[in-house]
Amino acid sequence: MLKTQIASGAGGRVILVDSITKVTLEDAGAIVVCGSHGGASAAEFALAVPLAAVFFNDAGVGKDDAGIVALDLLQAKGVAAGALAHASARIGDAQDMWDHGVISYVNAGARALGLAPGTLLRAVLTDLVSRPGERARDPREPHHERPAACDAYYGTDLAWVHHSGYSHHVRNVHPGIVALLHEAGLRAGARVLDVGCGSGLLARELIAAGFRVHGVDASPAMIELARACAPGGTFDVLRLPTGLATDVPGGLPGADAVVSTGHALNYLDTRDAIAQALAEVARAVRPGGVIALDLMTEAFCELRAPDELHAKVEDDWTIVTRFSRPAPFRFDRRISVFRRIGDRWRCSDEHHRNVTFDADDAARILRDCGIDAGCRTAFGAEALPRGLVVLVGTREPR
Repeated sequence: MLKTQIASGAGGRVILVDSITKVTLEDAGAIVVCGSHGGASAAEFALAVPLAAVFFNDAGVGKDDAGIVALDLLQAKGVAAGALAHASARIGDAQDMWDHGVISYVNAGARALGLAPGTLLRAVLTDLVSRPGERARDPREPHHERPAACDAYYGTDLAWVHHSGYSHHVRNVHPGIVALLHEAGLRAGARVLDVGCGSGLLARELIAAGFRVHGVDASPAMIELARACAPGGTFDVLRLPTGLATDVPGGLPGADAVVSTGHALNYLDTRDAIAQALAEVARAVRPGGVIALDLMTEAFCELRAPDELHAKVEDDWTIVTRFSRPAPFRFDRRISVFRRIGDRWRCSDEHHRNVTFDADDAARILRDCGIDAGCRTAFGAEALPRGLVVLVGTREPR
């Protein structure tokens, strides 16, 4: 019967065990991924050892949610817990859970750590334990309340749909971005940092143009796709702002160019967070380097009427998006995805909360960080929606 440590870092350690009954006091404080179902008896074994977090197989859930009742029992004791879809990983096989398991249910503690249904457990936990300064709480430690994290963005299904059905944006913008890099004097071999790289579509084009690409994105599902889409690049799960200096573990890597498309920074929780992230990406630009990114301003939101609906239907997927303006400087999307998996359809829902930001303020932040920046209506000759502003700037060479 398998029992092994599979990952470790500043954020903790992950142990695989085929049965929750095999957890001992030596495992205290660890994140455990077990092959057991998430029933009441499993919760009793999990609570016998102070674990930081534990993940079960949902075993098809069953009558009265019997296959996942452990999640609520563990939440009552302050332990983060989740369950993996039985169709994604074999019951009783912790290695298969780690290799292929997709999260199907989480309790509040797990959601606060950034875990959400539809994401690949391995990718999220690998990121969590490698992230300095953040780890699953050991129940033996004093508990201090922390705000719940937003629902995860771009889970498995939406990431796949975005990659498969919305690649036209990259087709439109990549020629202008490549031209900007060449105009700045960058040639083949220059290192480009792609912030909010998504599924790697832009990275693939930049690699084809001869650049070395390091992509970062907050979505583990997107990073999985990027590694497959652009195997010549380097891709990491990373959430901004990191609060760390350039080129330190967990921070942004330095680069000859920083690019960002799809108004990735507008997905941050607050305008202060966007300002911090802008400063971090600016500091990542090496002397003589260039930055090019787009931002959603308030003018962009005027194009969408309250409660407007967008829908797109394909043979193997459908997406329905509802727009709203719940508060000043907010633009929200409620997205429902229906995806065909074999002979069945799967539905997933996400709530995307965008925060708008003023382009002149963004340019001022970049200039304060040593970037000679200005605003444009596009990266190149493409036409972007009104209110989506491009900032381009350079750092003086030494």
